[in-house]
Amino acid sequence: MATYRVLSLPKAGSSVRENEDAWSCRQDPGSVGWRFALADGATESSFAGLWATMLVRAYAQGTWRLDEEPQWQLENLRRRWLTVVSRRPLPWYAEEKVRLGAYATFLGLALSANPHGHRWQAAAVGDTCLFHLRGASLLASFPCASVDELPLRPEAVSSRPGAGTRFLRAEGDCRSGDRFLLVTDALAHWCLERAAQGGRPFATLVRLTSAGPRAFAGWVGTMRRRGELRNDDVTLIALSCQEPKPCPPS
Repeated sequence: MATYRVLSLPKAGSSVRENEDAWSCRQDPGSVGWRFALADGATESSFAGLWATMLVRAYAQGTWRLDEEPQWQLENLRRRWLTVVSRRPLPWYAEEKVRLGAYATFLGLALSANPHGHRWQAAAVGDTCLFHLRGASLLASFPCASVDELPLRPEAVSSRPGAGTRFLRAEGDCRSGDRFLLVTDALAHWCLERAAQGGRPFATLVRLTSAGPRAFAGWVGTMRRRGELRNDDVTLIALSCQEPKPCPPS
């Protein structure tokens, strides 16, 4: 039902291991549905990359289901994160940062099929964004529809026990040939700003997806040098909806 490609780069001057964006994609076992997740760990918080990775894996695997009440499942993830980061002794200042918790923005997308067509459902916290395209038309921009809606201080999912989390939700129909672009904040800002100026940012990202990692890295480097793209970790998940293949006769 979906084909996808992921392109991700750390900040300029950082190593791949220092990239605090995290993503995960998985087909629901026994169905034609897919689950995609993208998170951006907050650099100023402790072990944020680990927290982002735990969130996206739990969503993609279906152990954190946002179509249900997510709080108890989130508490399980928080306990696991604390267990992992507490396995070895830390200096006092690192222990204090652990006590304050890790933070990550989050976007989850579920695609499903039924006899009446295809359906998408999304949930988000913060400024990691989704764009739904049909041909050259933008059908949905979630959770931010314009550059003015991008928050200066985005909300994030906290690893602290009991921390409140406000999920925004959206859903809609999709058809074969539709595309979804999931991007972290630096790319989201560039897309919405360029669109407001009358540009075609989504066509650019689709083209870069086809061109591959080297072309994407070259383009990101050029945009950063020009000051058009903030020097931050950048991740793009580009997926295309397809009709499910019929099962072969037994």
